Amino acid sequence: MNELTVQEKKSLFDSIPLVLNQAIQCEVTTIRDYQHTNGTSGFFQNCLQVYGRKGKPCLICGTPIERIKMVQRSTYFCPQCQKI
Repeated sequence: MNELTVQEKKSLFDSIPLVLNQAIQCEVTTIRDYQHTNGTSGFFQNCLQVYGRKGKPCLICGTPIERIKMVQRSTYFCPQCQKI
């Protein structure tokens, strides 16, 4: 069974507020055509480290990013740095 260790849970717990704050500062992810009500696009998509980067090197370790489908949705990950 895939379970997180206590240390992995702590790391995830500590990281979530940091990522959410970064997303708020960058406003919104505009992957296709989403826009604010005033017509401007967000720029959080420029901060994404794996999404849409299949085959490109991981920014941390250099391993090629992989893409799989889970429940009809694309999931991108670094097989070296991340667990699925």
